[in-house]
Amino acid sequence: MLIFLLLFLLLYLSSFALLGRFKRRGREDYYSTDEDEVTVYRISTWLCTFSLAVSIGAVLLLPISIVSNEVLVNYPNSYYIKWLNSSLIQG
Repeated sequence: MLIFLLLFLLLYLSSFALLGRFKRRGREDYYSTDEDEVTVYRISTWLCTFSLAVSIGAVLLLPISIVSNEVLVNYPNSYYIKWLNSSLIQG
């Protein structure tokens, strides 16, 4: 469970950095005068960041599962790979 939390935090922070990179500059004065607009802006930023993190995780699911299957096929007698497969991937 801790591994998935750390992975999601990494995806969330990278999504926040990516959205911050493409954020339009010079428009801060439009929403900074009203507290309601600031709240709406923060909620929308949180939702966009969360959605992007989940989308990136969904896109990476197939390549990660292909790589893990290939590692399992290439090293079928390794106890470490069997442990990773049983406890992390299947659990």
